[in-house]
Formats: sequence, structure tokens, C-alpha cells
Amino acid sequence: MLPDRITRLQYSSGDLADPLVLSTSRAQVNMKTFLGLLIAFISVSGNENQEVTVKGVSAQNILLPCSCSSRNPDKEVIWQINKTTVLRHQGNTSDVSASYEGRAEILLTKNDNNCSLLLSNITLADRGTYKCNFHSTVHNQALFHTVYNYAFIHLEVSVSYSVCQKPGSGNDENGSVRVFQCDVTRRHPEDQIDWQLDGQPLEKPSTTDATYIAPTGLQHLSSNLTMELNGSSEPKCVVKNPAISTSISYSCSEHTDPSIQDPTFVKSVISSSVIVAIVLLLVFSLVLYHCQTSKRVTEEKRAGVTSSELWELNVS
Repeated sequence: MLPDRITRLQYSSGDLADPLVLSTSRAQVNMKTFLGLLIAFISVSGNENQEVTVKGVSAQNILLPCSCSSRNPDKEVIWQINKTTVLRHQGNTSDVSASYEGRAEILLTKNDNNCSLLLSNITLADRGTYKCNFHSTVHNQALFHTVYNYAFIHLEVSVSYSVCQKPGSGNDENGSVRVFQCDVTRRHPEDQIDWQLDGQPLEKPSTTDATYIAPTGLQHLSSNLTMELNGSSEPKCVVKNPAISTSISYSCSEHTDPSIQDPTFVKSVISSSVIVAIVLLLVFSLVLYHCQTSKRVTEEKRAGVTSSELWELNVS
């Protein structure tokens, strides 16, 4: 049998509380607690899981790695350099900034778990710290946890040089004094040729000549070193630049072209071509004149015979 009234509880504070009101308050508190836990589960947290350094060579391609397993496909993938956006990708669409147009491609188009960025024809201006931003989803029973991930990729770019070092030639009777020559195309104003012996810089004086290469406008550097060899080691020439790192390969194949060895070669070829063209034009003009003259003489002879024949007929 239900009581005819609701029993009231006395609290130490002296206030009276209605059990129905208390029950409602507890329900509200529980609901707030549940919502708070739910928000905690679906909240976004940061996770720095990658940081690598990648080295590339100017004018070549480079891959900036970024693994994005469990990526949330509804969220954007953003690549940045120094807080400047390089590329945004969402769904099947990529938006590339103007300075990277035609040079930046995200590999998500080939693999959903690969957010790596492929840069083509890199330059020194591409150096810096890149950031790959994406969201991944972690499932926990009926709840889910969205994790914000980012990775830092430090890109270092060096400049490639092809150096041609010719074997030293003897400069005295014993052959101990040798003359070494080194050739390279200067790509930046600060480029210079240094000589080393057993990996150590040489203080021996050397002479370096710089000439322009037509029509590229680059400079050809040629350095000559004369020194007396006291051991079996020979000096080695290297390209130095205080502002950039250099990548050197030793080959004379690029320097066998006369246009590189001698900057006046191109001018001489152009001059010769012009002279040949003028001579051919003159010959063609003379042949054409001769043909036209011969044709006119033949026509005149035929016209003369016809006139004489007509005159003889009239006389008779």
C-alpha cells in the first residue's frame, strides 16, 4: 500500500529535500558525466609520430614520406612548409599552390594509406621543414576517437656538379712536377674550385679562369694546379659553395663538347653557317639566271627563223 505522503529527509544543513527532486538531479549529473566521457572519446588529440630528414639533389625528384594508416577519408590531408600550404587533398581532389603547380603530387591517388608527397624538379627554394597533417580514426566499441596526426620532414637540397679532372702532365725532366687541370660549369656566383690532397685542403696557389658559355649564360671554370708530388697521392679538385651543399660526380663526358670547352665555338659555328648560306644563295641565283638567259636566247632564235621564212614566202 502506497504511503499517503512522501517522506522527507533531513540533511545536516537543516534543509529538507524532496526525493523526487534528488532523483532528477542525480539523473542530470549522470547524464552530464556520460556526455563528458563521450566528448572525451570523440575529442581530437595530437600525435606526432614521424620526423625524418630527406636529402635531394637539385633538378631531380624527391619523395617526402608520410604514412597515414587508419586515415579518416572525410578529413583533409594538408602538406605545409613553414606554415605555408603546399597541397590540400580531400576525396579525390588535390589543390596545389601556385609555386608547386605541376611539381607536387600526393600518393593517396595510388594508396589510401600513403600520404607521401612527390616533388619533381626540386630547387634550392624547396629547402625547409615540411609538415604532413591528417586525421585517423580509432574505434572503441560503440565510440570512436579521432586522432590528429602530423609528421615533420626536413628537406635538404644540394646542387649536382660534374667535374672533369684531367691527369697531371709532367712539367720537368724527372716528371715530379705535375700540372693538373679541373673543369666545371659554374651554376651559382659563389661556386669556386678548391684542391685537396688526401682529403685535406691544399694551400698551393692555383689559377682559375672563368668564361661564359653561349647561349646558356653560365660560366665555365677551369683551374690549373702546378705542384711537386712527393708521394703516390694526387690532388683532387672539388667544388665549394659557402651557401649550399654540393654533390660531385667525376666525369669528362659533359666537357668533351667543344661548346663547353671553348665558348667561342658556338659563335664560329653560327658565322660559318651564315657564310655557307650566303654562298648557296649566290650559286642558286647564278644557276637561275643562266637558265632564264638560255631560255630567252632559244626563244629569240626560234622567232628569228620564223620571220625569215615568212619574208621568203612573200618575196616569191
